[in-house]
Amino acid sequence: VMGMVTTTHSSPDRIRHKPVTPGRHPETPGLPAQSPRSAATGIDRRDVLIAALFAMAVGIGCLLIARAMPSFLFQSMDFWFDDHYRTSVHPLFSLLTFVPVYLAKHALSISPLRAVLLVGSLIGGLWSGTLYMVFRLLGCRKWDAIVLTLLGLVSASALFWLPVPNSYSWGSLS
Repeated sequence: VMGMVTTTHSSPDRIRHKPVTPGRHPETPGLPAQSPRSAATGIDRRDVLIAALFAMAVGIGCLLIARAMPSFLFQSMDFWFDDHYRTSVHPLFSLLTFVPVYLAKHALSISPLRAVLLVGSLIGGLWSGTLYMVFRLLGCRKWDAIVLTLLGLVSASALFWLPVPNSYSWGSLS
């Protein structure tokens, strides 16, 4: 073949393949393979446990913070009981929140305000557990997701809105 230069490294006869050891990545020899996940999403039992611990801790924290607030602050929050102005902004809010508050009020024989605070603290707990799970589903490592969730919990919006009865906590879950 005239004008063509052949080299030994481009010859198909000279290509050697290294055998791949089971449990090792072929691209990075020497690094162990990652352990397989139990689900296709990458969430395992420890993630569910961590999310549940976040939910419990934040739920209890929201109750304690709401309990420490002066009672006159809750007197202006009659939109939960009498005023339905917010239904023009959030039409499904009263439909979604009535049932859990009603059930908590009658099942535990507590005042309407305490039932609202209890349900609101449960929503705060769900918010924190959901935040952790979202970070894990986005591909964050466990410790990264924990740190980012803690960062979200010490943000001004979480500190000011999670313990207080409002529609913002419910909306952020959706």
